Amino acid sequence: MASSIPASLKERSSSHLKRPLQRSQSFPQARCSTSISNPAVQALTSLLEKSIEFIPATHRTIEDEEAMAPTLRPRLTSHRNENAEQRLKRVTVWKLAIARFLNTNKYAQTHHISSNWQRQRFQASPSRGLRNRNIDCYRNSLLQALVHIPKLVNYFELHHQHCQRYDCVACAFKNFIEHYWDLSEDDGNLNTALVHLQARMGRSVKFLNVQWNWRLQNDSAEFFFTLLKVLRGKVHPQARPIIKELFSFQMTQSLYCPNPNCKAVSSQTNPYNTLAIGLHQPQALKQMLRAYFALEINPSWRCSHCNHVSGAQDLVQGLRMYTTPDILVIDLKRFTTIGNTGHVRKNAVQIPLTQTLDLTPYTVNNYASRYQLQSVVHHSGTLKGGHYIAVCKGPGDNWVELNDETVTETDVRSALSPEDGFTPYILFYVRKGAQTCASLPADLHAHLG
Repeated sequence: MASSIPASLKERSSSHLKRPLQRSQSFPQARCSTSISNPAVQALTSLLEKSIEFIPATHRTIEDEEAMAPTLRPRLTSHRNENAEQRLKRVTVWKLAIARFLNTNKYAQTHHISSNWQRQRFQASPSRGLRNRNIDCYRNSLLQALVHIPKLVNYFELHHQHCQRYDCVACAFKNFIEHYWDLSEDDGNLNTALVHLQARMGRSVKFLNVQWNWRLQNDSAEFFFTLLKVLRGKVHPQARPIIKELFSFQMTQSLYCPNPNCKAVSSQTNPYNTLAIGLHQPQALKQMLRAYFALEINPSWRCSHCNHVSGAQDLVQGLRMYTTPDILVIDLKRFTTIGNTGHVRKNAVQIPLTQTLDLTPYTVNNYASRYQLQSVVHHSGTLKGGHYIAVCKGPGDNWVELNDETVTETDVRSALSPEDGFTPYILFYVRKGAQTCASLPADLHAHLG
């Protein structure tokens, strides 16, 4: 096909390519004349005519920089050349800041839930017993202890909305609480709600791969762990973080290098639902907590920073509470397995309890954490042939003993020091007073240098 470009245009373009390149006469000269009246050009010309003076970067001394430090904003520094003491100080400050932030976040999620009995019907409602099929005392005692915790009841009564899911265990638990504290309900409706809750738990454990059979004799502590798992796993997503934050907390396990030239710290933080305390010798609960959080000997531990091996008398391992829960559950480990035989032995030593606990010295940042006893699950006998009861503080600040269907008025002494062969097993403490919301330290950057 013939080209559509005219011949005259072709000749003009070819002649332009053959022409040698010439400097444009209209291009400005490299050096500007001072006769130009433009002020900007004159200022630029005078600046170019001046000689450039290079000032070395090290003209300031260390004393000059220290004097100027208060007027300068903090800058990121490299920590490669810091010693062990400086690193320990820097890491500790960051841990304190993060722990305060996490505690404040936990408080922000649950602060709208009251810790007191709010509704008028709770003040007039008496505690009620639950029917026992000869193997349900473990279940009855734990549920009775839980429904006497006001913050847990207030959440389900006032804040948890029915999600209309057929497998939601939280909705079944809410229904059970409503029937338990309703004066107009008879025992038949209450036991129907209890069977309904148990049936939903039985269906949920199959999906969550949890080993629990409600038709057999079980342990109250195992039942509590199972209930907590199904409440988190088979519940509306909006209710899951609230239920988690009511009971869960974090603890930090730290390993301290005994080498004075190293002093490195290795820490690991893990979540917990209960504070499981072993019973080694007859002690009061406060003494057991002090021993639980004390530094321990970890022989033959090798530091990853300096390869120093700890000795037989070096205290290198310790626990601290990174966050604190609204409802503190203390599990006294009374049952231990004897060797490889599979036999379970119970430690029936009596533990003097206390009505109040102060965990502030055992937190990472001395966070105000004070608790008050709300309910206790007691046990008597052995694991295969024992009995469980609950002693709880009612809405009217009166203590009651709940032995399945039997409800007896009592005092706090039966909760702290039970009789008739019963020993404290599971303790429920609630946070006392308003939680203090701590903020990040204002001088954080000062500690990081």
